Amino acid sequence: PIPVNKRYHPDRNFKFGLALNLLFGFAATFTVANLYYNQPLLFILANEWGVQYDEISRVPTLLQCGYAVGILLLAPLGDMVRRRGLVLLLIALTATLSIGLALAPNLITFEVLGFFIAVLTVSVQSCAVSSLLICSPTGDTYVDIAMHEITR
Repeated sequence: PIPVNKRYHPDRNFKFGLALNLLFGFAATFTVANLYYNQPLLFILANEWGVQYDEISRVPTLLQCGYAVGILLLAPLGDMVRRRGLVLLLIALTATLSIGLALAPNLITFEVLGFFIAVLTVSVQSCAVSSLLICSPTGDTYVDIAMHEITR
């Protein structure tokens, strides 16, 4: 449950200031960067595991596919469950799988863990919606806000 002093109250204005804006920006940047950290290391990983470059080139493709799967399957959960818990769960799972990714003994393990990390990287979408709702006194969902912008 959300503590009483942290809940939305119509009489109390919430200020989405510079510090919170920077926090959301850094969180989004470093979370989505999970999809791209591997690219400068592909040649090193190929040499380490003794695989061909065309095999290691599947890694970025799998990560992008995983991100697409996450956007299709997990991002809509932000409108169905509490975002705070969802974001914390996604970030905790991403961090846990990242440890396994760093210790991956071969390419197949790296690809599988990378795919699931990419699926879970959609916590940024929930954070973006949360920042909109913090500023929105009506508490509309992302779809409501987007539809309002389209019809305006």
